[in-house]
Amino acid sequence: MRKIFIVVLHVVGFVEMKAQITPYSGAHIQYNELNKFVGTWQWTSGADTLVIKLYKQEIYMKPPANFFFEEIVGWHKYVKNGIIQETFLQYAGLPFDIGHATILGGPKSENELYGSFQDITKNKLCDLYLIMINNNQTELKWQLRNSMGIKPQGYQWSFSLPIDLTLIRQ
Repeated sequence: MRKIFIVVLHVVGFVEMKAQITPYSGAHIQYNELNKFVGTWQWTSGADTLVIKLYKQEIYMKPPANFFFEEIVGWHKYVKNGIIQETFLQYAGLPFDIGHATILGGPKSENELYGSFQDITKNKLCDLYLIMINNNQTELKWQLRNSMGIKPQGYQWSFSLPIDLTLIRQ
């Protein structure tokens, strides 16, 4: 149910950003600007490493919406002090609707993705910004933020992964 809510939230947000076009039943919404983000990206600092694998996938919105749209779907592995903290790379490439994806995002602008990231250790959904920072498309800025809104008592405000870093295309 949480995945359905996330997908609906993304579709509503991105359709609204695209001049408020309402997709017709059976439509296939494509975003060519997503292609540059596809691939394996890595950040390393000493014995700490973050690896993300990003794929472009077509996601189906069930009736009554009944249309397809492209999103970036991804999985990550985080190693801190040489010890694996989180990994979902074993699921990389599986269809989004099967589950296990930790990254979901769509275009915010030509060189920026906005989406969500599942912090497994903290058991929370975060806002994720991925920004292409050079013309060669070899460096990607990663920014994690707490999502807006009312939080339950005991909410984990900190993150288990770095929140600002630069990933290098592998």
